[in-house]
Amino acid sequence: MSANKHRILVTGGSTFLGDNIAAALLAEGADVTLLVRPEAKANLGLLTQRVRLATADVWDTASLRGHARGHALVIHTVGSMLADPARGLTFQRMNLVSARNVATMCISDGVPEMLLLSSTRAPWTGRAYIRSKREAEQYIGRVGIRGTIIRAPLVYQRGA
Repeated sequence: MSANKHRILVTGGSTFLGDNIAAALLAEGADVTLLVRPEAKANLGLLTQRVRLATADVWDTASLRGHARGHALVIHTVGSMLADPARGLTFQRMNLVSARNVATMCISDGVPEMLLLSSTRAPWTGRAYIRSKREAEQYIGRVGIRGTIIRAPLVYQRGA
């Protein structure tokens, strides 16, 4: 199946960022698929009526297989500035491993482009967080997929 230029998959679809990106894409006429964790479906509200939903875990490569087929772009929003190593939630796992797994999904499913939301450096951001984001950026640049990196500002303001 060839990719439709208006078909976009957004990872982290049940998060504030993922939901807002999906809403903006819908307003521009895109055909949006949200990739969400199984337990997150209930949090989507009315958005579920306007998007396709796919259930997977970005840390489980087997669960990602096939979800990006037919999409022209994957926007990866999963990551965190807060680590909880006791629960296995290190910066490396949340920011690098998730991006690596999604890039692998893009390649195996034939998606030509991946957009990675990264982060800018600020005095209050930890080195380990920024390092994991930069490693994710470098990985996307090496794996043979057209990658777009957006180093988003650390403070979100609607309309800015």
